[in-house]
Amino acid sequence: MADRLEQALFAEALRWGDYRNRIHRYREGPYETYTVEGHWKPEVDRIVHRYFPARVEAFKAQLQEAGLYEP
Repeated sequence: MADRLEQALFAEALRWGDYRNRIHRYREGPYETYTVEGHWKPEVDRIVHRYFPARVEAFKAQLQEAGLYEP
């Protein structure tokens, strides 16, 4: 799913650019320009390789408690 969203994120990055840096400064700098390569991809990698694998057993337990899963 992340791969499918990535193309749209490139378009959004072009559309919004460095809006926070130049137009809507909500706090003191330095301001960071968010990018697909520098922010989206590392977060997807973190979620896929660390967060989801660590959540498997907890998620199964939640489904069991809700009566939605039987091992």
